[in-house]
Amino acid sequence: MKHLDRTVRIVTLVLLVILLTTACTTSASNDSEAIANQSPSPSQPGYLPRIGDEVLVFTHRFNEGDFEEGKRIVVEDFSTAIQASGQTRRTYFLENPETFELVVLSYFHSDSSTEEWLADPVREKILAKLRPLYREPLQIDRLFVEEVHDTQ
Repeated sequence: MKHLDRTVRIVTLVLLVILLTTACTTSASNDSEAIANQSPSPSQPGYLPRIGDEVLVFTHRFNEGDFEEGKRIVVEDFSTAIQASGQTRRTYFLENPETFELVVLSYFHSDSSTEEWLADPVREKILAKLRPLYREPLQIDRLFVEEVHDTQ
């Protein structure tokens, strides 16, 4: 049951972020089909996830006294590392200060590699700084975009 609850929570978070992302694009275009068929070019600014793109969900659970420092390291250091990686991605940082959790949803363009990111030495150095701040080990879930839905 615990595994099912975790899966439902992750899927709900991913769907919420997809809805928020696509809702933001409706001001630029009211045509949902045009958004779904956007150019897949990784050089296109404002990459939006497409059906089939891979998503990594990182759940950071911090000790109560370490939440703010952990959040700062995750948001600042990983943002810098993601930029330096040269990969095309869209990443959301979602926090729950009541549970001292930070959930990071990272959507990878089809030309980018989750395996390269997970093996990145800069990422490993950041994780080494974070490990003493965790109350539980980092949780990583791998998903794929199944559908993109726009609403007005």
